[in-house]
Amino acid sequence: MAGTATNSSSRRSDYLIWVDVAANDSKIETGFALVPGVDPNTRKDFTIKAFGAAVPSGTSLTCTLKGVSRGPSDPFERD
Repeated sequence: MAGTATNSSSRRSDYLIWVDVAANDSKIETGFALVPGVDPNTRKDFTIKAFGAAVPSGTSLTCTLKGVSRGPSDPFERD
């Protein structure tokens, strides 16, 4: 799964994004991406790859966004 993290805050931020991956409507894996250092008012592309799941060729996969967490890249930086 690929996507874009958009930082609309006033601080450089890190994003943690997680998805559930399903094969033929059954959850098989959870995937995570860390998107570090997204500057204010910019975007950064990311890719999530589910690990550990052996999926036969031709299997229909579905990714569902489960959550996004954002925090400052440098929590000790003053505004």
